[in-house]
Amino acid sequence: MPMSTYVNQSAEAELSGVWELCCFISELNEARTRIEKWNSNNSKSDRSARELRAQVDDLTEAMAAKDSQLAVLKIRLQEADQLLHSRTEALEILQSEKSRILQDQSEAP
Repeated sequence: MPMSTYVNQSAEAELSGVWELCCFISELNEARTRIEKWNSNNSKSDRSARELRAQVDDLTEAMAAKDSQLAVLKIRLQEADQLLHSRTEALEILQSEKSRILQDQSEAP
């Protein structure tokens, strides 16, 4: 094989290797770009998830506070209901007493 043919084949092989290396580098850069985009999207998703968790925590605390307020209001309502019941009984007793007194006065000569 003549030397020029050997040099040409060697140069072609080297060019082919350089071409393959360029293709590999291009694919590597594309993969890096995809990974960076994925990481960015993941970061946004993580941030959104943290924000949503914080909102859930805030709403849970608010709900617990409202539950406590509701419990206090229920107790106050029960106390007011008991007071109303006892005053209603006292009023009925006084009205009965008034009726008896009025009847006694009307029967008196």
